[in-house]
Amino acid sequence: MNRACFRPHAALLLVLTVLLGASSAAADARSRRPATDLGPRIADLLTAPASSSSIEGVTAAGLADLGAEAMPLLFNLLVTQRLPLGDGMQDERDTTADQEAVVLDALTRAEGRTLRSFLEQHADGSIRERLTVLALLAEIGDHGDVELVLRAASGPPQAGIQRQLVTTTECILRRDSRAYIGLKRTILRARVAVACALVEALVAVPCTSSMETLSPILGFEPALDELLLRSIGEIGWRCSACVDDTVRANVRRYLLVTDEDLVHEATLAAGKLRDHNSIPFLVELLDAEDPLVRENSLWSLHSISGLRFSSPARWKVWADAEQQWFEVEAPRCLEDLRRDDLGAIVQALNTLSSHRYRRDDIAGEIVDLLGDPDPERRRLTCLALAQLGSPAPVDRLVRHLEDEDAEVRELAWLALKTITTTDLPNDAAAWRESLSTSSRASQ
Repeated sequence: MNRACFRPHAALLLVLTVLLGASSAAADARSRRPATDLGPRIADLLTAPASSSSIEGVTAAGLADLGAEAMPLLFNLLVTQRLPLGDGMQDERDTTADQEAVVLDALTRAEGRTLRSFLEQHADGSIRERLTVLALLAEIGDHGDVELVLRAASGPPQAGIQRQLVTTTECILRRDSRAYIGLKRTILRARVAVACALVEALVAVPCTSSMETLSPILGFEPALDELLLRSIGEIGWRCSACVDDTVRANVRRYLLVTDEDLVHEATLAAGKLRDHNSIPFLVELLDAEDPLVRENSLWSLHSISGLRFSSPARWKVWADAEQQWFEVEAPRCLEDLRRDDLGAIVQALNTLSSHRYRRDDIAGEIVDLLGDPDPERRRLTCLALAQLGSPAPVDRLVRHLEDEDAEVRELAWLALKTITTTDLPNDAAAWRESLSTSSRASQ
């Protein structure tokens, strides 16, 4: 084969090699740009007139384009909260909140491994350095950064560090559910101040994973028990779906301890968790010497039953009678709901809805009638649920705002307004949005 035919190609390859080499050299020169050149450029970008369109995004992109060489300068700007100015950069002024937000945005645009490697070098630094590390991890962190978060939060307790630790942990939990793995062990081995911050972050994300992390810790670290009882109650109050009988039983045993601070929290938590099995204990605690225990027990009894009695004796009579009814009569009424006799169903619904003891359990049995093909039975069910006042069937009632029967839609709407004390139009989308917004707000 004639080698001459390859000569033009060889020449072309030579030209391309030269061009690529020149481009690479230029890129290397930019990457090796001295920090003294970067300082004025950073200052210029951060002090550009606000009139130049959407300054925040443009400036953050511009700062990010300065590359890894600018990372120490940008990080130091957040640490010192000072912006060098002037040709020689001798003058300084305080950074504004907007400028710090832009710098934070720019740093989070850096390549992940490069930024994390940089943050690891500063996780044991000054308080301001550690705060900045935590703030950046709040923006980019995932389950793999939990140990780095704990490193940055170590050292003598500092209020600012603790607050930022709560925020950073909350952001990571919301971003990556894998961060829950091992968090229970982490809380138990952490010093108390750090453990408290982690617990507070879990409360800010009220969900089943948060509850499953906190509930089993009760009793393992006495210094945390008071906070854990309060936190479990808060999560259960905001997210009733997170609560099961194991959680309630874990809390209930603290109604019997001698430590009054723990009993204060346990009596409140029992009401927030709607623990019907705690009613006999709460009734007994209405006679406690501690006025706060009495007050909390009374609040919880009202929360669980929906009733208001002022006399401990009256509560005891009610609780004994209701327990007897629930064990003997309630099963017969529930059986009548499955009969084909409309009269028997009406009688059973009237009887069941007149009792507030274990009303969540009763509502859970009654609500199945909303799936009955007979619209009359669905109407009667809506009326019974409204009278019970249990929040357990709210989601099912919202679905029946779109029932094919107009009267069922109207009665489901009235039941929702009665149970939630919320005045919204008869519109399923509006109710779903309201319930979703309430859930997000609680989080």
